[in-house]
Amino acid sequence: CRLYTRGNTAYTKKALKDFVDDAVQQNQCGTLHMWKLKIRRRAVNVLLETAETGHFEWKLFLSKGIHCGDESVENLREQYRSFIESKNLEGSTIVLYDYSFRLLIEEAGIQSIGDLEKMGPGQIQSMIKKLSERLSLNSRRTIFPVIRQVLKYLYAGGFIREDYSGIILSPNHQR
Repeated sequence: CRLYTRGNTAYTKKALKDFVDDAVQQNQCGTLHMWKLKIRRRAVNVLLETAETGHFEWKLFLSKGIHCGDESVENLREQYRSFIESKNLEGSTIVLYDYSFRLLIEEAGIQSIGDLEKMGPGQIQSMIKKLSERLSLNSRRTIFPVIRQVLKYLYAGGFIREDYSGIILSPNHQR
């Protein structure tokens, strides 16, 4: 709609990039919810693929923005993913658990296994605060219980010193 009101009615890759960049900027300023940004990005992906190939094939969009630090942390993520896959969960549930693992690692500032071993309650609280500002209440209700499970896994595997899962309250009890 913003592009149209500015007189831009032609499809160009630059116009779509500008549209997404504008949405990202609005999100960073707090005037556009994250879920709306995600919908706009997805719409641009659909439009680009349709324009380039003449059709769109529906598929799962995976977040490429979250990384797991060095190779040792990435290996741990793959080990965790194998663990949850062995539980015979639905594909979408496995994707959610993997995403939550990567989110925990990124938001807690973990770059190596050594960082994970040194992780303390302050990092968990900081991560909760960041995620509470970034995610909607419904997303927090979905992701926080999974992050609790990830923390239990990391504790049981000896990767963190204490079981910090109890620090993460359900979103209904947060202030």
